[in-house]
Amino acid sequence: MAPHLRSDARYRQRFLKEAERASRLTDQHIAGLYDVLEEGGETFLVMEYVEGETLRQRLQRPLSIEEFLEIAAQCGEALVAAHARGLVHRDLKPENIMLTPAGQVKVLDFGVAKRLPRPEETAATETFEPSTAGGLSGTPAYMAPETLLEKEADGRADIFSLGVVFYEALTGRHPFLAGSFVATSDRILREAPAPLLELNPRAPAELERIVAKMLAKRPAERYQTAADLLVDLRAVQRGERIELRPSPPAPQPWYRRRVLRVTAALVVLAALVVAWRYWPLPAERVSVVVLPFSNKTGVLQLDEYKLTLTQFLVHSLAGSPNLRVFPYEQLLDIVQPLIDKGEDTSSPQTIQAVASFSNSRFVVVPVVHAIGNTLRVEVEFRDGRTGKTVGSTKAERRLSGSPQETLYSLLDELATEIEGYFKDLGRGVEYEARTAGGRPRTATAALYFNEGQNALARGQYARALEALQKAVQEDRDYALAYAWMGKVYGHLGYDDKARAAAERAEQLITADTPVTDAYFIEANLAERRYDLPAAEQKYLELIRLYPDDAAWHAGLADVYERQGLSAKAVASYEEALRRDPHYIVVHQQLGGVYSRTGKSAEALTHVERALDLYRKLGNREGEAAVLLVLAEVFRQKGEYDRARQQAEVSRKLFDELKSEFGRLWATKITGDIYFSEGNNREARRFYQQVLSGSGELRSNRFVVQSLMNTGVTYLREGDLSRAVEYYERSVDQKWSARRERALASANLGVLYIEYGPDPERGFQLAQDALETFRTMGDALWEARSTTTLGIYFMNTGRYSESVEHFQQAERLSRSRDFAEGIALANYNLGRCYFFQNDYARALDALEAALNHYREQKDPFGVALAQILLGWTHARLGDRSMAQALLKEGIQVSQQKGYGELLPDAYTAVGELHRESGDAERARQSFRKGSELWKEPSVSESSIEARSYFGLMEAERGDRERGLSLCRQAAERARRLQHLHTLARTLINLAQVHVLRKEYARAIEDLDEVPVAGERTAGLELRARAFYLRGRALEGMGRSQEAKAAFSKAREAIRSLHLSLAAAHRESFAARKDIQPLFP
Repeated sequence: MAPHLRSDARYRQRFLKEAERASRLTDQHIAGLYDVLEEGGETFLVMEYVEGETLRQRLQRPLSIEEFLEIAAQCGEALVAAHARGLVHRDLKPENIMLTPAGQVKVLDFGVAKRLPRPEETAATETFEPSTAGGLSGTPAYMAPETLLEKEADGRADIFSLGVVFYEALTGRHPFLAGSFVATSDRILREAPAPLLELNPRAPAELERIVAKMLAKRPAERYQTAADLLVDLRAVQRGERIELRPSPPAPQPWYRRRVLRVTAALVVLAALVVAWRYWPLPAERVSVVVLPFSNKTGVLQLDEYKLTLTQFLVHSLAGSPNLRVFPYEQLLDIVQPLIDKGEDTSSPQTIQAVASFSNSRFVVVPVVHAIGNTLRVEVEFRDGRTGKTVGSTKAERRLSGSPQETLYSLLDELATEIEGYFKDLGRGVEYEARTAGGRPRTATAALYFNEGQNALARGQYARALEALQKAVQEDRDYALAYAWMGKVYGHLGYDDKARAAAERAEQLITADTPVTDAYFIEANLAERRYDLPAAEQKYLELIRLYPDDAAWHAGLADVYERQGLSAKAVASYEEALRRDPHYIVVHQQLGGVYSRTGKSAEALTHVERALDLYRKLGNREGEAAVLLVLAEVFRQKGEYDRARQQAEVSRKLFDELKSEFGRLWATKITGDIYFSEGNNREARRFYQQVLSGSGELRSNRFVVQSLMNTGVTYLREGDLSRAVEYYERSVDQKWSARRERALASANLGVLYIEYGPDPERGFQLAQDALETFRTMGDALWEARSTTTLGIYFMNTGRYSESVEHFQQAERLSRSRDFAEGIALANYNLGRCYFFQNDYARALDALEAALNHYREQKDPFGVALAQILLGWTHARLGDRSMAQALLKEGIQVSQQKGYGELLPDAYTAVGELHRESGDAERARQSFRKGSELWKEPSVSESSIEARSYFGLMEAERGDRERGLSLCRQAAERARRLQHLHTLARTLINLAQVHVLRKEYARAIEDLDEVPVAGERTAGLELRARAFYLRGRALEGMGRSQEAKAAFSKAREAIRSLHLSLAAAHRESFAARKDIQPLFP
């Protein structure tokens, strides 16, 4: 107990009373309080020792939903026990929840009071202790609103605090925590946290609703008792749906509402007394743009420093409380074309153009003069609308050393003069000049840094890196140069170098580093580590400090986009455009997001706006880049000719600009267009150009993507060995682009799982990729990897796990508006039901997949879904629908060269002809499918086709050949490890043995067909297996056993028949190959 509280008799009496009450509380989920001792003026609590770890420590590792629910329910039981005895915890947080090695929850510190800190000690996560009975008690970040307002709190305050804990455990982030007590308190009082499912799509929807109710601002709208909460938690554990009924609202008279608002204001006002220096001021800053320096000295060597001086004057003003300075990177988009043409950047026409494009209220025009041994910078302030001079200032310094160093040393003084002029027009806050840590030590280092930035703006990555490396050689302590090196390496996919440079930048942050630089460096490091949630928090802090700065909103949007949070990305990009309507890159990026989410009209609006702005500026590098985004929009729309036209114009522009990176980018995009169109040969031709490109600096990301897509083109054509070759090359460790290699691993995993020869390796590759994407927060490819694992479980007969994975992948994809992922998950869900012979559900899933593929104008996806949907209709006996779908799917596959789809198609058509009695056409179809068997990777359908072909050869009299073909198929199916394929081939092999009257061997084959247990074949396959067993047993004279087998066959086929929709039962029962199975 704090000394000043020990001397407070009233407080000490209350403390002892609460401790005595707490000591009477005994519950398996609450750490016991055994005694209270006083010794030498000190008060001690004797408490139960709990072995284990805190929930805070446990949250450092992934927590499954099942484990969370058990912890949550036990926490609920602890609150039920405590509240029943009139005890309120007041300080629930992860640090006060212990987990024993046996998995038991123990809540610590019930009824233990705390002290209230002095204002200068306040922090968002410190614990407060009450000085009076109604005072503030607990940890601010976990306090209920009524506790923050120092109102009487009951058990519902504990429910709110526990809701904060639950939200944090489920999402990995606190719902309200900000950079200060004030900001945290304001969020608790006023803001709703982001929807839980946006941050964790794997959580059950009911759990989101429970947590949302726990976090209601008004106690009357929360759970009214912990017992009510516990009931719902246990229901979710059991997998039951719950209905949350709103708590009856408590009437609140007008005067109470007024008092509440006043009290809230007083709490925040009191905290602002402490935090005013760190809180963003509400008034708008004055918008200004700084033109490039004009050199009127006659000293030619200063000409090459004009942009350098401009950049670092802008940088010196960037943290201004009064000025919002137009970013240098955007200024360069406007003035670089003028500089390239040799035009005067201080002319009236330039001033008007810059003011218009930057949307700035004032233009700062700096001009350098030489007066004897003195260098003077005269600055005019022009009205952005009229161009008229409205004021001026100057700064000068005697020449000391080189002219460039003298001018460079003058920048801070110049920034102070500019600030002084605009102070009264802005917020009127005193300006503190940036420390020396805000820029390089020497003008030479600054020049190299500036050259790196300028090269980067032109897409000249090799030159940018060369210049940045010179900058750090000149000034080894300049953190921003390392940060930008990390950005360039990261963009190109040199992840190891990118992370090393970003980490070096972070190590160089000191107390002198400007806060905006520090946050940018930390955000960049988080991005290089693929810790996108951490990067998101850094940008949010920058926005909190400078909410009117469009660049920080754009940076946040980019992080959201990389996490697949399209809606949030769009909102942040739109906010950036609200701040700066001419922010060209944002128009370009927003167009890309809209295109990827299927909103082509909105995409075209923004991309065409960016293109128009770049053309008006004469910025050809920008124009070429936007043309590629426009090509992507047309590709997503399925307008491939228009897409190619834009890509070709872009490539020519990049060739004229001698941009190697741009040319390779355009080449890759052209390959992607042919890839989407289904022209595999042309796609490979362009991807090969990317792979053989001899640029100054290779883009690992382009290389891995091109290798991967080349592999996919071979896979589509059915050339599995070449597909494996390119997939294996794409996962090579020498490509340090971690995300792209994870993509390649996920795709290679699919190939090994689907086609062999090593499904277990495929599973491990997919599992590793999944963990990588989860670490990165990449929900889109987390969904794809989850689908791959679902395919593994499907092929090994673990159907329930497979369905769970496909449904989870669909939920993840829907949470990110990922149309391709939604379609893929539905298609594989349909496959899984098809293999289980659950044809009704298969129809629903496959029709959904087909619709999604059609909306995306994806010819491969459409043909893929049509073939399996046609096969499903064939199994249902709907021959006309089956024929139509299969015919269209085969036609597209043959036209586009989709050889990967033909084994499925030929096997489905063979089944259709066989069922209709056209044995010869069935045999020819199976033969075609069998001929697509290509080692070392063989598709399941080509194996089934060979098995059927063998059966039909045996039926037409060539039983030796038939037996040989069926044995080949069964043996290959064993190595493929696909349960449904093995079951099908074993049943066909057994049928050949029955034809040969080799009944004992038929029984041996059928013994291997899984008809019971955890992994079982579908009902139709089971019915066939039981029926054939009955025939074999009849042939062996074992009539009683045969009758039992026939009975099981009838039972299985009846169950399948009843599961079908009424419209399909008759046609299914009419199938000739099914009729013998019915009684």
